[in-house]
Amino acid sequence: MVKPPSGNDGDTVDELPIYPMPISITPYQHQIRGFNRCMENDGYGLLFQVGLGKSATAIAAAGARFLRGEVKRLLIICPLAVQSVWERECKNLTAEYSARLLEGGMAKRRDALRLFPKDGLQIAVINYEGACVMTDNLLKW
Repeated sequence: MVKPPSGNDGDTVDELPIYPMPISITPYQHQIRGFNRCMENDGYGLLFQVGLGKSATAIAAAGARFLRGEVKRLLIICPLAVQSVWERECKNLTAEYSARLLEGGMAKRRDALRLFPKDGLQIAVINYEGACVMTDNLLKW
């Protein structure tokens, strides 16, 4: 028997992740589709609406790419109001990766980048304005 289509748009059959998703939650179909597109493309935008799991999907894709040896660092540039969301999501979704907020004075931000553990996926989170004033440091990182 053929499985009927499901998902948000009603046009697709349930998709399975093309690589293991290293997160502790069971993803929804739109997150699996987004994850798969992230894994198939070097650049991809997750344009889900607010609250639909962009952070979890991005963390899963970055983690999978880290496990495949493709990335060592992830830089999240986001509004100040959601910086702590990324830190919390990393903590809640996976024990292997942790995010550091780049906040405070310039010296404190540079130290945060410099003091990342050498093993594991390094995830730095900064707001737009902070990224603008430390572009050179971020590029060197």
